[in-house]
Amino acid sequence: MSTNTQYVPFAVALVVGLSGFALDDWSLMAWLLAAAIACGGVILVETRWGILATSVLGLGCSSYLFTRKLESASGPALCNVNDVINCDVVNGSAASELLGIPIALLGAGFFLGLAISALIAKEASARLFSTSAALSGVGCLYSLYLAFESKQLGAVCVMCITIYLCCGLLLWAGIRGIHQSGGSFAAEFPKIPGSTSFVTTSAVLVIVVLLGHTTWSSTVKRGPQLPEITGTAPDPVTPSPEPQEHTHPEPSSSLDPSTMAQLGQAYTYARGPVALSGSEPVLGDPNAPYMIVEFADFGCPHCAEAAIQLKQLVKQVPEIQVRFRPFALSGACNPALKGTEGVERCRAAMASECAKHQGKFWEFSSRVFANQRDLSDRSLVDSAQAVGLDLAAFQGCMQEEATVRSVAEHAVAGARAGVMGTPALFLKGVQEDRWLDVCWGPEAVLALVELHRSGEPLPTPTQQSCYQP
Repeated sequence: MSTNTQYVPFAVALVVGLSGFALDDWSLMAWLLAAAIACGGVILVETRWGILATSVLGLGCSSYLFTRKLESASGPALCNVNDVINCDVVNGSAASELLGIPIALLGAGFFLGLAISALIAKEASARLFSTSAALSGVGCLYSLYLAFESKQLGAVCVMCITIYLCCGLLLWAGIRGIHQSGGSFAAEFPKIPGSTSFVTTSAVLVIVVLLGHTTWSSTVKRGPQLPEITGTAPDPVTPSPEPQEHTHPEPSSSLDPSTMAQLGQAYTYARGPVALSGSEPVLGDPNAPYMIVEFADFGCPHCAEAAIQLKQLVKQVPEIQVRFRPFALSGACNPALKGTEGVERCRAAMASECAKHQGKFWEFSSRVFANQRDLSDRSLVDSAQAVGLDLAAFQGCMQEEATVRSVAEHAVAGARAGVMGTPALFLKGVQEDRWLDVCWGPEAVLALVELHRSGEPLPTPTQQSCYQP
């Protein structure tokens, strides 16, 4: 290949990368594609360094996705654009783990190990190339499975796609390098297990997985608690003695005792009345027997994750409906809180009310959650325009005192129900008309509903509040 031809990929990568600055929501995708094209160019120039560059790109994407699995991750993922192009949906699915280990962690270990192997390998090392081809070949096969699972989810993760591309590039680089060194994969394959490259890559992979797994928790926990509710809030209704059933004998069940114990920790009884105004937007069949009332804040990262999961839940179980009430974490519009910080959260709640009036609440809220790093008025107007709202009516609604009052009334209703953190999920239908406060998110809702549908009695809740330290 001529020198000029070798550098064509870099020119293409430059054009694609520069176009990212004009693509707004699609910028990251353009830059990742540009990086992958550039890695292909490096492989053409020098295969060994191409393996290093591609491994570094894969390491960056895998490491980022792993941080999204950690409880400490905050805000929506950088690669969240909407409900379809959404890394958090794919990265939070069951397919994102293999034998209880996050795929992203396995990827990080593999890419780091191969990068180190490329650094320490000799020039034109057939062992490095065969190791790259063999291990990335396995990665390519698993990538096909993950791509299928992504299609089933109805969501796309651009970081994941970049990792798939990295596996493909490394497979190509390995095969190319073997041919350049005058060997064949068939001849090199038996020598792979004893090679320095394979041992190094495997050792680093094991170390990364062991260290990473100790810091990872797959339990979805409720987000940060609110500041202490002040006297300006309506007094929460004191729960009746009836919920204090933890002193009663446990109902009989054919389920495993440990499973019942876990479900007993997944919910408690609502501390106060869960009231409905009748104007809440409804996701799913409004006559569905299982009703979830969600109180959420548009600036809350856990709320953004729950919004995606709840949509999947309603799609999976049509007998479930979701009704939404905003609970802005700002005293500027929430009588239950002190201070006036976080006015943008109030504005987002108001905007969702205005979108509701035009019948576009769910489309609008999805976009606001996906872009919650920017809740400015400009961003809210952009979201309104993107989902097809009448902008004049939308902006007029944002100026109305009735909109401010409506947001405050939702917050008052949440305070009376006992909301002290977001997202707060209240479930009715599994114990007749009694409202349950679900502590462990949509997954716990599904478990409780499935238990009720099977005819099994629910375990008695083992905690008095979802907000215990």
